[in-house]
Amino acid sequence: MDTLLALLDRNHLDQTFFLKSLAKELAGAQQAGIRVVLLHGDSPYTDRIMQEGVMREEASSRAARDLNHRLVALLADAGVSAIGLVGRQRGLLTRAD
Repeated sequence: MDTLLALLDRNHLDQTFFLKSLAKELAGAQQAGIRVVLLHGDSPYTDRIMQEGVMREEASSRAARDLNHRLVALLADAGVSAIGLVGRQRGLLTRAD
């Protein structure tokens, strides 16, 4: 099974049209038997949270969680099976063989 690794940059994470289009493309890849791994950092949403007086570390963690929920929901709407993990959850899943 082929694997596609995609890194989403900060500027695209706030663009709903881009994310919806990406979800549709990933649905096609999944149907073709391609496994997809999406990686992202923080987004401009982190800065908006910080404007509320939240420290950067907490704002970044909260933004990543919220973004993962949003991405998983967009992917589910497009028919893509997905899970969202943040750095604190590393080691949660393991693979044998």
